Amino acid sequence: MTDRPLHDASNGGPVPDDVIERMAAPLREPVRFDEEFDERVMRAVRAAAGTRAPWWRRGPTLRVTPLTGLALAASLALVAVLGRRSATSGERRENHVATAAHPAHDTVYVVRFTLVHPEAHRVALVGDFNGWSPNATPLTGEGVDGVWTASVPLPAGRHEYAFIVDGERWVSDPYASTVHDDFGTSSSVLRVGSAS
Repeated sequence: MTDRPLHDASNGGPVPDDVIERMAAPLREPVRFDEEFDERVMRAVRAAAGTRAPWWRRGPTLRVTPLTGLALAASLALVAVLGRRSATSGERRENHVATAAHPAHDTVYVVRFTLVHPEAHRVALVGDFNGWSPNATPLTGEGVDGVWTASVPLPAGRHEYAFIVDGERWVSDPYASTVHDDFGTSSSVLRVGSAS
């Protein structure tokens, strides 16, 4: 039976073959059950199957027949096709509010100021359009001695201005209307655009 000989535990020697045969013979015989054995096993199986967990402890069971699966797939395909068709059709509905800047209706006019003053070394333009700042708008010599010019963008309306010669002398424009302030200083008046 085995490659190694079995030893008798009582004397330490090998176990005779006839002893081994007598021990193995009952193990080789078929097992006979009584008539009620099958019925007892089936009762135990049915009892174990009958003790199911309550519905709140069981996981959901989803049973889908092939016909149900086909109907579900067809409805999903229909939704996808209709969604794509409405997205690419000419009827676009915007759900956002468009914002835009109000268009500017004011026109800006570029006005060229000119002063002829042959003795001047430097001339600046001051007015209500540049905060009466003598450094804001310097005039440039035009190549002809004594002709000073500057181009200034102005909105439509009435504007007062004057020239400052060599940083000291206040000179009104000899070719424009003149007004005097409360201190007796004269300034020139220019009307630009439709407000004139």
